[in-house]
Amino acid sequence: MNSAEEKANAIWDIAGQRRKRDGGSTGGGGDDTFSGMEPRVRKLEDTMTEIRVKLDHLATRDDLTGLKVDVAEVKARLSHMPSTWQMIGVFAAMTGLFAGGATLVIAVSRLFGTPTP
Repeated sequence: MNSAEEKANAIWDIAGQRRKRDGGSTGGGGDDTFSGMEPRVRKLEDTMTEIRVKLDHLATRDDLTGLKVDVAEVKARLSHMPSTWQMIGVFAAMTGLFAGGATLVIAVSRLFGTPTP
């Protein structure tokens, strides 16, 4: 062995002793570090199961089908409603008819000599 390998081994030995002293993993397959992980992993797995159940419930809910039907009905109703320009056109036509009718009444009353108000 050369001196570099001896120094590296000495450093690894010191690090291993510190891990043992501090309660860390020794790398020997013991339960030192991973013993605290079991409850956390179990909790994550349980939570994941709950999330799956909720997602399955969301995917199979009948409310979504009813909502789709309602949206389709609203779309159908809106497609039959007049647009803004159509409403403006109807208003303009009615105004024109009213003005034309008023003009006709005034013309007829002048024709027959009846006083207009």
